[in-house]
Amino acid sequence: MKPSVHNEPSFLVVTDHPSLFHPLLQRGFLVGIREGCTLRDLLEKRLGLSPDSVEEELGTIFLDGRPVDDLDATRLKDGSRLALSAAMPGLVGAALRRGGFYAAFRSDISHREEDPVPGIREAVVWVKLFNLVARTQGPRVLEKGILLERNHLREFLEDHTGDFRAHCRSVRVNGRETDPDGMLAAAGSPGSDRVRLRVLS
Repeated sequence: MKPSVHNEPSFLVVTDHPSLFHPLLQRGFLVGIREGCTLRDLLEKRLGLSPDSVEEELGTIFLDGRPVDDLDATRLKDGSRLALSAAMPGLVGAALRRGGFYAAFRSDISHREEDPVPGIREAVVWVKLFNLVARTQGPRVLEKGILLERNHLREFLEDHTGDFRAHCRSVRVNGRETDPDGMLAAAGSPGSDRVRLRVLS
């Protein structure tokens, strides 16, 4: 996966219903990082989550399909895939809970650092937000801005056209004011494979 070249089309939406965009967070978005940064740095500095919300709300974290316990020792590389969730119910949830009682019993499947990760080049990681995390932290993440695959945004707008029109207060594409139909047209036009999206309320 190649890092962003910082010239993606930008979309700014002001809405009275930011949760409408939460499916995009669950499907996955991209975040630019410096390869080798810690997972805690990504959560707090890049995504803008508070230290309290990281400790209290992110009960289950998967990196490349493996549960993570130590946010400061875990380093990210280009193409890493991260899933953030509140603590899940039941025995499985207890076993996968970050830093929980059963963490020691799943050492075979927990994420472990294998090779040193260089801290030189720019990189891009995938992030997904689920359940309570999407509801409580989604507005903050969307306000900060996310990088999306262009076809994901286009498909989302096509599937939610009515709700988007009903709840959209204003739209700007590359700094120019337009309307929901103009945003849909821009999302489907040829160009960069990725777009930047900010959602304000």
